[in-house]
Amino acid sequence: MIRLNTRSLDAFMSMYGIKNINKLADLIGVSPSMLHRVYNGQRAPGAKVISGLLIFFQEPFDAFFTEEDGEQSAKSE
Repeated sequence: MIRLNTRSLDAFMSMYGIKNINKLADLIGVSPSMLHRVYNGQRAPGAKVISGLLIFFQEPFDAFFTEEDGEQSAKSE
């Protein structure tokens, strides 16, 4: 599962003078509620959040996200 690194995001937001998640959501083209859920760990970031952050900040994936091993989905082998 992909997780948002909130410390890193907070640091970039501070460097860019972005005061809150609502403003950032507007800047990257996602709903504030979606970005809040991702930020609070209630939802994994989707393609729109990932691409929005990477394009806006012009930083690589690992500047904002980590991949964690979660429960393996049951798939037939």
